[in-house]
Amino acid sequence: MNQENNLNSQGNNGIYDNQPVNNKNFNQAIGVNPQPQPMPSFQQPILQDTTPQPTNTFDSGNSSNQNFNSKPPKKINLGLIVGILIGIIIIVLVAVILINKTKTNSSENNKNNINTEVINCEFSGELVQGAEYVNGQYTYRYMQEYKSYNEWSNINIDGWGVTLTDKSSTDSVTTKLCTNINDKPIVSMSAMFSNSSATNIDLSSFNTKNVKNMNAMFYHSAAEKLDLSSFDTSNVTDMASMFSFSSAESLDLSSFDTSNVTDMNDMFSFSKATNFDLSNFDTSNVTNMQGMFIQVSTENIDLSSFNTSKVWRMKHMFAGFKTKTLDLSNFDTSNVIEFVAMFSGSKIESLNLSSFNLNNAGLISGMFAESEIDTLDLSSFDVINIPLEQMGGMFSDCKTTKGYAKNQNNADKLNSTSDKPEELIFIVK
Repeated sequence: MNQENNLNSQGNNGIYDNQPVNNKNFNQAIGVNPQPQPMPSFQQPILQDTTPQPTNTFDSGNSSNQNFNSKPPKKINLGLIVGILIGIIIIVLVAVILINKTKTNSSENNKNNINTEVINCEFSGELVQGAEYVNGQYTYRYMQEYKSYNEWSNINIDGWGVTLTDKSSTDSVTTKLCTNINDKPIVSMSAMFSNSSATNIDLSSFNTKNVKNMNAMFYHSAAEKLDLSSFDTSNVTDMASMFSFSSAESLDLSSFDTSNVTDMNDMFSFSKATNFDLSNFDTSNVTNMQGMFIQVSTENIDLSSFNTSKVWRMKHMFAGFKTKTLDLSNFDTSNVIEFVAMFSGSKIESLNLSSFNLNNAGLISGMFAESEIDTLDLSSFDVINIPLEQMGGMFSDCKTTKGYAKNQNNADKLNSTSDKPEELIFIVK
């Protein structure tokens, strides 16, 4: 079966449920405003008495005769100190305002780059579901969306789906994209460039303000560069497999509005991109992050903006992931059910899981199998209520040599998992 059919038949990432990943067959298993301040008050200068004072002989045996010819203590100028502190506060506040202004300007610049040009096209045929319209290098169908190899499926949205007509051609894609056809918007770009051989795609004419589905849009696309700066993704709900197996080596997603996205399953799996800036991603409505970064290789990735409070699937999320450090200390996993093979085969050397909550976890088998993490601090994990059979192979063939648990009961449970390396012993932190 070819890769694209695998995408649809196996939940996009081609990973079968309840099968922990083993490195020996890893690729096969994966498959797929400051206030004005008052002037500081100043103290009057202290006038010292210049009259000569008598000098008394110090008598160590009579303290009453002790008299020191010393100057009176200087008074602290509180007004001056307060003024300095106020000045420092003002400088800090101004700096914060300037930083926020820079961020706002950057955000506004991104919005200004979004294409708002409207290209209206006309279809002369009967407007019924499945009606086909070809314009330049694109094929459109009314109330249908493209799936794979000339397969289309019906949708219940009053709009059009679109795909590149000839996926085998290496010619540059330059046709301007219709925004509306007979006043009906383009609503689906599902699998639009999937398995396309074109290495150059001009996306500058794309007005995507009405698009809801970008599932597998660039799946297995040969395009080496993708300029997505004009994309308006504010209405998109599905980005599953959007860049899976994509040949683009860098992805600038700074203009992406992901506030309505619910599915990021396999979004970057097997992507050749090594540079990711996801700092503006709003994932507050995402429920599925399964396989999101499978086999992705990057020197650094910042996921500190990720809100995972609604996510319930993290299966294979970082399987085979190649990076030295991964900080997930902001992750809220309280609703996650599946952690199967989440880090299996990963090359992560340092992993922060201090915020992980497994209270709703049902499946965690193979979670760290064949990973290269030197030390696993699982002191936030409570696995007491998870059946041992659903923890099978959790540490199978991993390179971990140090493990920490929440308490002795959890340590005993973790040490009882099948296929755990003998040298890995969990102790209470």
